[in-house]
Amino acid sequence: GACVIAKSLAPGVRAFSLRDHIEKAILSLGCRAVDGTVSRRLFRYSSDGSTQAMISHREEQVINDNQMSPPDCLVREGDVWMIDCLVTSGDGHARMKNHKNTTIFRRLAENNWIHLLNLGYSRDFLNKVIARHPVMPFHIRDFPLAQDRAGLGECIKRRLIL
Repeated sequence: GACVIAKSLAPGVRAFSLRDHIEKAILSLGCRAVDGTVSRRLFRYSSDGSTQAMISHREEQVINDNQMSPPDCLVREGDVWMIDCLVTSGDGHARMKNHKNTTIFRRLAENNWIHLLNLGYSRDFLNKVIARHPVMPFHIRDFPLAQDRAGLGECIKRRLIL
């Protein structure tokens, strides 16, 4: 599966063609892609990419600001792609079992409004996140002090961290 995808990700390939290769690899294993699985082209200093190839979706699912399917694009040399393959042997719908608390977070780079935070702990925490993890997601274990974790709640509430 992964070898087929890696070989098909070459310059000049269209994103929809890449999606078809992924679907064929998944079907050859007797499985199905989970609804909403996407592949993204990533950009520098961003862990989010514009959605480029929807691998599996229901007809009623709407993505990219009410467009039914994302625009097709060419894979260029030097592009970085995130191939996100969630696969199931079931009906293609994800179910949450034994829900655990979130431990991996990411900062929303466009929301850098430290002045919105009321608590000093929250401002200190967000400044540490900006210094240590400016772009990529981080694990809460990276902040072992209780006062750092105390500031996390307000940052999430103000939508500065997801």
